[in-house]
Amino acid sequence: MSSGNHRAYQPIKPAASRMLAKRWDDSSYGLHRKKLRNAKPTVDTRAPKTYMHLQLKLKKLQMEEERLATVERDNRILLEKMSHIMRTRGRVDNRNDYDHKSLNKTKRQQELLRITHENQAILKRITAKQPFYDRSAWAREYDKARQYQGQISRFPQGEETGASSSTSRATKGKRRGKRDTTPPPPRESILTKEDVVAAVAPGAAEQKALKMINDRAFLEDLWNQCDFNGNGGCSLAEIDKMVVERGWNLSKPTLLRAYKKTTLKDGDQDAWVERDEFAALIRNMFLFENLWSLFDDLDTEDDRRVNFDEFRLGMAKIGSRMSEEDAKKEFAKADKNGGGQILFKEFCNYIASVLGFDIEADDAKWKDSSKKKKAGGKKSEHDTNADVSTEKFDELETKLMADLKAGKAGDFWKEIDFNNNKIVSLAEIDKWVVERYPLLNSKPALMRAYKKTLAKDGDDDDFVREEEFASLLRNIFYFNKLFVAFDGIDTDNDRRIDLSEFKRGLSHFGLSLSDDEAQKEFDAMDSNDGGVVLFDEFAAWAAAKKMPVD
Repeated sequence: MSSGNHRAYQPIKPAASRMLAKRWDDSSYGLHRKKLRNAKPTVDTRAPKTYMHLQLKLKKLQMEEERLATVERDNRILLEKMSHIMRTRGRVDNRNDYDHKSLNKTKRQQELLRITHENQAILKRITAKQPFYDRSAWAREYDKARQYQGQISRFPQGEETGASSSTSRATKGKRRGKRDTTPPPPRESILTKEDVVAAVAPGAAEQKALKMINDRAFLEDLWNQCDFNGNGGCSLAEIDKMVVERGWNLSKPTLLRAYKKTTLKDGDQDAWVERDEFAALIRNMFLFENLWSLFDDLDTEDDRRVNFDEFRLGMAKIGSRMSEEDAKKEFAKADKNGGGQILFKEFCNYIASVLGFDIEADDAKWKDSSKKKKAGGKKSEHDTNADVSTEKFDELETKLMADLKAGKAGDFWKEIDFNNNKIVSLAEIDKWVVERYPLLNSKPALMRAYKKTLAKDGDDDDFVREEEFASLLRNIFYFNKLFVAFDGIDTDNDRRIDLSEFKRGLSHFGLSLSDDEAQKEFDAMDSNDGGVVLFDEFAAWAAAKKMPVD
């Protein structure tokens, strides 16, 4: 310590010598620090001692190995079972055929029936109600108002006043080529030729198209489009293709009737339209389209059948308000088979008899033909039947319709609903068809008819009810006829159509397509891209194409 530093030291306690006090204090402080450095802790903070039996845990390792061995054994057994099931059909039937049952299903069905009956009663009252507003009275009031307007106006509108205005407007409309849609005043009479001519007279667009037939260049272009393969003859499918490409809005029943009249009545009774028959085909298409428009107006229920009530109301629309007795006589003339409903062919026969011309007979058939040379075309083999032959069902369908007209629908329903539970299943339908009408015993057709009746024509439950019975009968006949076409194409009888069978079976539809077009139509049918067409897919394709089977 340097001399003189002790003088600046301030001792804690009073001392005679600051130098001694500083030494003593430094010595005490150094001893204190030494004690602190050498002090031992009261608590042992070292890590605890490690024991082997706590770290290794042999028993736990043994149990884990045993658990893994059990899991591996169970997985191996499960894998063997899965492999066995995949190689074989399995040993357990895991299908569940139990249907969901509702406790209040009967109550809901009764309520639905009550509501349906009430709705039908309301609809019947609405359709039977005479109109309150009279359009003719409105026209007379309008003419009178125009007359008053001409009288009070400062500058009168010339001589066009009163009733003459209506006559002038009608005359102008006729000069412009428009069809006069105003029905003639109703009268008590039988349907006359003038009534029918006024109802089916061609409009301006149709008159223009008919005039084009006289243009040989246009007709030649039309024929080349229809006879695209140049074989000198056009089938029904080729005609339909030409109509679609031209954008003509013609219905399928129109094409079928025009095709049959042209080939069986106006032509040489072969199964295709030739060049010299083509102009007659065009005229027949527009004639039957007008007849179809009139028939569709009569068919208010859109079921392609006209009953007596629809017939009588429709006759009143075209100006022949018949008495009930006269209407029954005219209806009987049209209803040739006595089925209580007029089909489109029967309606065409009836109108033809009124207008004084004939269409093909009911038993008319195409002649058998073989290869022959067509004028202006190539040698080609045509189909002898461009339409699907379903004549074997016609007699049964006529008989069944006659029985229904005779009031036997209730007896049929009692037979099919033998347990009297007001509903029938597919099994009951199959039993009734097999026992009473074996001709209709085609299982795929029955299944499709049953499903369509439930999904489209019914209430989408699992049973057919009495009010759905008529739709079921129509569907059974339709799908049986369709299955005849399907079965004719399916040459190997495996209920599947492949591409080669489809190409060979094109004659059933009067088609003459190239390989690319046939492939395109086949792909359109094969909705699931399975390479084969099932009957369900064929039925959906036929419905989309509106293929005629009558």
